[in-house]
Amino acid sequence: MNIKQKKITEAEVKADVLIIPLFEDSPSGIYSGFGTAVNNCISGPMKTKDFAGRHGQTMLLPCANIDSPRILLTGLGKLKEISAEKLRRAGARAFAALMDIDAPAAALSSRTLNCLPASGFEMSPAFYFLEGALLAATVLRSTNQKIKKKKRGKQLNRSRCFAMTANLIYHGLRR
Repeated sequence: MNIKQKKITEAEVKADVLIIPLFEDSPSGIYSGFGTAVNNCISGPMKTKDFAGRHGQTMLLPCANIDSPRILLTGLGKLKEISAEKLRRAGARAFAALMDIDAPAAALSSRTLNCLPASGFEMSPAFYFLEGALLAATVLRSTNQKIKKKKRGKQLNRSRCFAMTANLIYHGLRR
């Protein structure tokens, strides 16, 4: 597994996909640090309500003018209702959304996760998000091995899931 912590802006992230978790009822100004290029990319679907930040909702967007060609918006639900379990489920959902695209390197922006109060969690909220992604990868890997045995060698696109998770780059694991 290769998880790296870097303190860089979202526009500077070099990955196939930049994962940005968003709340349904975000506090004002929480996204101001993303920078103009990222804000320009994510503001359209948010204004039109194509992406509302509902828990489990995902949307893959092409994005120009940043080092990651695509952004995966991942809904966290309502800020008041966030929990470690909901963060795990959001991470698993984000990982599942990445399975059908060619994205061996994904980066997670922890900007929105870092705004959560530390008192509500034993670990960093981003830890739970990544834990959900890793658990999803393990389940998919196990399921694929069982399916391969039954189908005698036929492979699914999801067989590369564990390798993709191993390349997950994470920014800001510690508070």
